Amino acid sequence: MSYRTTLAATAGLLLMNTACTGPEKGSSETAIDLDRFVNTGIDHGAPDFNWIEQDHLKPAIEEGMRRHLAEVQAIVDDPEAPTFANTIEALERSGILLGRARSVMGCLTSAHTNPELQALDAELSPKLAAHRDAINMNEGLFARVRTLYDRRDELGLDPVQQRLLERRYIAFVRGGALLDAAGKEKLKAINEELATLSNQFSDNVLAETNSSAIVVDDVARLGGLSEAAIAAAADAAKAKGMEGRWLLPLINTTQQPVLASLTDRGLREEVFKASVARGARGNAHDNRGIVAREARLRAERAMLLGYADHATYVLADQMAGTPRAAMELLQGMIPAAVRNARAEAARLQRVVDEQGGGFTVQPWDWDFYAEQVRKADHDLDEAAIKPYLVLDSVLRNGVFFAAHKLFGISFKPRPDIPVYHPDVRVWEVRDGDDSVIGLFYGDFFARDSKRGGAWMSSFVGQSRLLATKPVITNTCNYVKPAEGEPALISRDDAR
Repeated sequence: MSYRTTLAATAGLLLMNTACTGPEKGSSETAIDLDRFVNTGIDHGAPDFNWIEQDHLKPAIEEGMRRHLAEVQAIVDDPEAPTFANTIEALERSGILLGRARSVMGCLTSAHTNPELQALDAELSPKLAAHRDAINMNEGLFARVRTLYDRRDELGLDPVQQRLLERRYIAFVRGGALLDAAGKEKLKAINEELATLSNQFSDNVLAETNSSAIVVDDVARLGGLSEAAIAAAADAAKAKGMEGRWLLPLINTTQQPVLASLTDRGLREEVFKASVARGARGNAHDNRGIVAREARLRAERAMLLGYADHATYVLADQMAGTPRAAMELLQGMIPAAVRNARAEAARLQRVVDEQGGGFTVQPWDWDFYAEQVRKADHDLDEAAIKPYLVLDSVLRNGVFFAAHKLFGISFKPRPDIPVYHPDVRVWEVRDGDDSVIGLFYGDFFARDSKRGGAWMSSFVGQSRLLATKPVITNTCNYVKPAEGEPALISRDDAR
């Protein structure tokens, strides 16, 4: 995410020693102890979700931005000549409150959001973008970093320090530090608008996914689904106030898991078309205009920074290096991929014809008939395998077992650590000598308040400089089972 403040550095320094006011639990008149975002009282600095309230987030982030700018200004004003310690390490030590508060807000807006959080995210995103620009385009700070970068071979840095210095310098340059005054102002405007658009895009995706779920009135249409899956669909409908009906929620992929099982071809088509239409239905959540505007802004930003286009800008800092190299890799795969797809389509069509289907295979048929081909050609039945892939067993006897065998680490449940949703679980990760090396949060089930997909993030980053251990979150979107039923996942999910 990005940063912003317009407060003078002197005021920022003063604010470092004052508390923001706002409602704390149990009292609307007590000042919020914002340092509890950093000194949480929980092992390894894990967030205290028993204390954190939504009303704490805005003052914490705003105060974090003020402190961060003050810390940066202190680096700029240091009368000593720039050194790795007083410039690069000092930058690494800055912005701690902001980083911790943003990590909490980022988790909540991604994994357990609501309209109030979405509104707050929309308000803060452009401010955070501008805050980042205020640092990236700080001429005094960049002058110190550039001095060190130009002398990097003389400083006697170890490889880690050398790499950090190089990455800091590159980040400043790619953030606009070399632009003239007019260029910097233009870049700031682009970055603020992009931050707003990105926020709107994410909110639209979540709203579209939730509103595009398929409601089924007749349980006979759910033929092919397991009893547990049908029960879960009934529970999902009941939770939406539609008792006596069944709800098939969508996940953040084009092909939906139920397409491999549903025998009702009309329902398969309905599910598939609802899935691919998200964000392009001409309603309030249509993302096509946002995508077009983002593409134009990204192109403008790339050219402003001296790149031919956005792809060149992105790939210049990636392993591929250039769009041409990336395209050559992809184009080299096309002939084999097309041959394989055509062969698969022909094989699926033979199954349809053998069964007297009387239709040409369409996208919503692919998974359903591919599953039949797997059973016929390879004696592999995903439905028969699934009961053996209970989520808890996959974790304990699969993931954790393998991690212990390979790396000697072990996982101890920590139900005492506060979480942001009842479905979230926490484990303490221990090394082979039984020393604690971090915390692992697992948030596995889909819900309306969570965006689609799967991702890893962190509440606390590992740092030898700051003596912090990693506090990591792993977020997925498996279908939550009906009450009392085991959580079964697919072979792909297990992998």
